[in-house]
Amino acid sequence: MVINFYQTRSEKERLTKVLSSLLSVEGKIKQDFSLENPVMMFKYTEDLIDKNYAYIPEFGRYYYREEPIIMGDFMQISFHVDVLMSFKTDVLTSTIRAIRSASNYNNMMADNMIIGTGKTIYSYRKLGNGFSPSENTTNYALIIGGK
Repeated sequence: MVINFYQTRSEKERLTKVLSSLLSVEGKIKQDFSLENPVMMFKYTEDLIDKNYAYIPEFGRYYYREEPIIMGDFMQISFHVDVLMSFKTDVLTSTIRAIRSASNYNNMMADNMIIGTGKTIYSYRKLGNGFSPSENTTNYALIIGGK
């Protein structure tokens, strides 16, 4: 099975990682196999030491590489799935309604984690011809919202 190794310095919370230094290597899965945390064996190569990220095409997932265990001419490497990068397309094409956001929040939504500014919002709109059939009078509707 071919595994594509990369170097990345992107934060784990970043959806799209910046990948560099592609190195494709043949590896074998150990007997007890987990799709989320696979453990694989590779022929020892110095080039793998600086790689900290991998893509396994057969699984269709991206993984963080743990520190390798060197056993003579072989290396055992454990991986941990990167769910964000693996399912990036699904995340980007999803339609969501975010209730809470650290930077892009809606002041009109009730959220006890955001400190309000205490500002009163005024909105004026003329209501067509008003409530009276007379053209000489102006009528207003007062609407009060909030807590």
